[in-house]
Amino acid sequence: MSMPILLLNAGSSSIKYQVIDAEDETVLATGLIERIGEASSTIKHKTQGETFEAADRYADHTEALAALVAMFDAHGPRLWPTCRRWGIGRCTAARSSTGRCSSTTR
Repeated sequence: MSMPILLLNAGSSSIKYQVIDAEDETVLATGLIERIGEASSTIKHKTQGETFEAADRYADHTEALAALVAMFDAHGPRLWPTCRRWGIGRCTAARSSTGRCSSTTR
């Protein structure tokens, strides 16, 4: 797999996403997070023919994206093969010319 690309379509209470392979445009994952900011939110993550779902309360888009990161961590695909951690408020992956993470922040 070459560099994966994460495409996001963020609305006021939902996020739709898709991950494609930059080289051949193969769809690697799709998903939907719904009811952001409501009492009960859901995430549905599809990859490699399997669907994974979770329900929780995501107060805002930051919490919803953290749930998305957890889905990628648990079920793939790996977006940064050389970085173990990435995501909103956890790690900023700045890839250097060597392909390794050059910095992380909390």
